[in-house]
Amino acid sequence: MPSLTAAAMGSVPPDRGGIASGTVSTARQLGFAIGIAVLATAFNAGATASLASAGVPDPAAVADALSAGRAAPGPAAVPAALHDAALAGLDRVFLLSGALAAAGALAVIVLVRAVRDSATPPATESTTGMRKAHA
Repeated sequence: MPSLTAAAMGSVPPDRGGIASGTVSTARQLGFAIGIAVLATAFNAGATASLASAGVPDPAAVADALSAGRAAPGPAAVPAALHDAALAGLDRVFLLSGALAAAGALAVIVLVRAVRDSATPPATESTTGMRKAHA
């Protein structure tokens, strides 16, 4: 996190440092809150689907208990079904996380390239002439 804040602070003029710091902090907090909600929903959906296919009665309630760490083997679910449900939930979480990371990496590549292209000054005749003279 310190390197992220340092990168944000170093990329803006000093008079905009407070804005950059606040933006980084806000994005971090929103990312935690939204990320946990989205990934918990993905885990619960995967676990529910696995428990339903295993024939566990009331799979949604058992998946809720599993995601909260309260699921215990009993008449509602056998240990193998709980284990498979946890793996199915984690599988969905990892797939979703990987897809989001790939989308983020692609966005960074596209946006950074666009910023670099727009920051490159166009060649003028005087610089072109100097390049030809030195070549």
